[in-house]
Amino acid sequence: MEWILNRPENTRLNRLLCRVFHKKTGGEILHDLLLRHALTQCRVWQRMVGVSTLLRLSIFCIIACAAARGHTVPNLTIEAVFAPSGSFRLEINLDPRLFLSDQPATLPPVPAAWYLDQSAAQRLETHAKAAVWLGANLKLHFEAQMMALDEAVAETEFVAMDGATSLPLTAETAEAHLLLRARGTVPEGSGDFALSLGKAAQVSLILLNSQEGNEDRRPQVLFPGETSRPFKLVVTAKPRTPEKAVRDGRLATELAYALGAVGVGLILIIAWALKRWLVR
Repeated sequence: MEWILNRPENTRLNRLLCRVFHKKTGGEILHDLLLRHALTQCRVWQRMVGVSTLLRLSIFCIIACAAARGHTVPNLTIEAVFAPSGSFRLEINLDPRLFLSDQPATLPPVPAAWYLDQSAAQRLETHAKAAVWLGANLKLHFEAQMMALDEAVAETEFVAMDGATSLPLTAETAEAHLLLRARGTVPEGSGDFALSLGKAAQVSLILLNSQEGNEDRRPQVLFPGETSRPFKLVVTAKPRTPEKAVRDGRLATELAYALGAVGVGLILIIAWALKRWLVR
């Protein structure tokens, strides 16, 4: 086996196995390799089968890989949608096992009762734990500027949902997930976006980037410690922040006062000159 991996054409595979082997079990290595291979093939099929079919194939591949492990492994999916105005929104599908345990792959899926039986205060605490995990393991890149999740977004909302169907959580749900909806504004002058996954994440990430109005979404798979390919941003209008709007309003008011003063001065000068002309 070693001489095969050392062949020049398999150098990349060898590096991948060496990197992952020291961190994961044999079953997890198989899962990650199959997942990456499946998503690579999906990118090739994308133009032929369309995005909706592509996503179904991706989900099928994840389920098939998980079957080799005996139960579904934790997963993390992020959809980033960018608007021409410069705003963006994120939808992060988070498996709660990722922040409930240091060894999330050893836990079975979390049932609906785990969330439904929580009080309002307990749910807020759960959301806070999820936010801490996301903040520690996700970084957003706008050009050369790297930002933590809570720095890049202004509005956030957690919603519990069915991990298998993405529908609202019910008592019959066998696998509960949390969906984080977040909104933010692209920093001025940024021409592309990328996302990095922390080395301690213990999960593979599926990232879907798209421009609003364009349904051509190309999935990427990230392993812990990796950064996605840059996604080109198309911003046609720069949104004004509330602070900039207030500042612009003050400048307009000051300019109006200045023009008014100049106008009054001109009227007085003209009146004085006319009076002197009439006296002569």
